[in-house]
Amino acid sequence: METFSVKLGDLLDKPYIPEVPKPAAKDEKKSEPKVIKPKERPVHKKTNDEKAREVLMTTSTKGNVNIQDQFLNHMRREKAPVTVHMLDGKEIHGHIKCFDNFCIQLESHSSGETLVYKHGISSITPSKISDYTKKESFVEG
Repeated sequence: METFSVKLGDLLDKPYIPEVPKPAAKDEKKSEPKVIKPKERPVHKKTNDEKAREVLMTTSTKGNVNIQDQFLNHMRREKAPVTVHMLDGKEIHGHIKCFDNFCIQLESHSSGETLVYKHGISSITPSKISDYTKKESFVEG
């Protein structure tokens, strides 16, 4: 094995100069970057019925109608009285004011507004019979 020794004075006397890459030869052509243009798609104007159907019929990734949103939307629009059965056995009576992915806001005469988390709900029962699967219930009127 070879030994390599350098004196500290030798290192301090010579300044460090990094190597600079040489410019390309004149014969070599520089390649221009390719510009990829997006394809133009035709604009489809939706009617009010199509918009309402799209909003109310939320679809999952498999293309199935989301029954939960369909049911809750119908009960909300009709202001139908519902009974919300909680996991701990309690019942809350009222009508659905609004809802999102995690909560349902109920409104009742006795207790005012109540925010209920969906993960605590066992079931929701409408107080009157209503067929929320009819085609007319998908379109707001």
